[in-house]
Amino acid sequence: MQDSHNDREFTIFDILITIAKKKWFIIIFTSIFSIAAVIYALVTPEIWGSRSSFITVSDQVSAKGIGASMLGDLGLGLLGNVSSSEALNNIMYLDSRNLKKQAIRKFDMLNYFKITEKDTLKAMEIALQKFDLKVYGSFFDIETESITVHAQTESQYLSKEIVEYFIESLKEYNLTTKTTKGKLQREFLEKRVAEIDSEFDDLLSQLNTFHKETKLISTETQTKQIFSLYSEIIAKDVANDAMISVLQQTYGENSPNYRELLLQRAELKKTITRLESDNTFYKYFVPIDQIPDNLVTSEVLEMRIKINRAIYEFIYPQYEMAKIEEIKDLPTIEIINSADLEGLRIKPKRAMICLITFFMSLLVSIFIAVVVDFTSPKNKDKINQAVKILFKRK
Repeated sequence: MQDSHNDREFTIFDILITIAKKKWFIIIFTSIFSIAAVIYALVTPEIWGSRSSFITVSDQVSAKGIGASMLGDLGLGLLGNVSSSEALNNIMYLDSRNLKKQAIRKFDMLNYFKITEKDTLKAMEIALQKFDLKVYGSFFDIETESITVHAQTESQYLSKEIVEYFIESLKEYNLTTKTTKGKLQREFLEKRVAEIDSEFDDLLSQLNTFHKETKLISTETQTKQIFSLYSEIIAKDVANDAMISVLQQTYGENSPNYRELLLQRAELKKTITRLESDNTFYKYFVPIDQIPDNLVTSEVLEMRIKINRAIYEFIYPQYEMAKIEEIKDLPTIEIINSADLEGLRIKPKRAMICLITFFMSLLVSIFIAVVVDFTSPKNKDKINQAVKILFKRK
């Protein structure tokens, strides 16, 4: 009878019988771990969290309005589009060691973590590791392009204050950086505007001196008048030479008209010579042989002045814009969710801890009871049979 009992297979009823026989072991085992879980949940410090989310406000947005009015389409092209580089800069600053060190000192996190290390450098490194692991964190949402700063400590107020400290530090950093950049840009453009003005004054002085020395004030008008006069005198000279030839052949060289024409030719030749190279013809008369060089010099000076003014018209609006950017006080981040006191703690999740511990300890105690009972000598044949079936041995 015993052999037939041992040969029958295990059933769910065997397990239930084993549980019934070992009920006190299961109850005591489960109770011990459940009580330990309750004590742990009650003793473990409460951890409270706080968080704040924001998006980065680019300076380019405000600058575009000014650039559009001052520089037109070219200004907008130079200013470009809003880039995510500013958001990346914000993340880098929020995760910087220096800022975390400042927060650790400000909130006395060495005492919070109960760090007793006497070496200040080593103590700070330990605090930084624990601060990153247990207290502070930030992350960037690619889809919404928002940044979230969160903190969790044993105090609701401390968590809120840490988050607010990081947000305010970021605002101050961005404002200082923006002011510094605006100042440097303004100083550079101010220097460039001064250089352009100085160059303009120098060019005007050169052009004025050139006009005084050459008496070439209006190149186009004076040149036309000079060549008109020159052409007229040349025509008279040619006509005079023709008349002299005619009178010489008709009346001879002793003719009074012939001699009068010779005198006229002499005067015409003098006038032509003075027009071509003499500076004493009229006060604002420019000798013809000097006109090419004078025209080139005058045109070059006037061209340089035009270029100077074109550069000035391009640079000066940017200079005015830089002055505005330097002094304006616009927000660099836009808060979506501000840090607040949260009503629910992050951990410990007391009910969850107790329930999970209860069911896990119950299952473990049942498993132990079943294994102990089934590995007893009376079930040795069944275990051997199960091993043979498992490994397919005869």
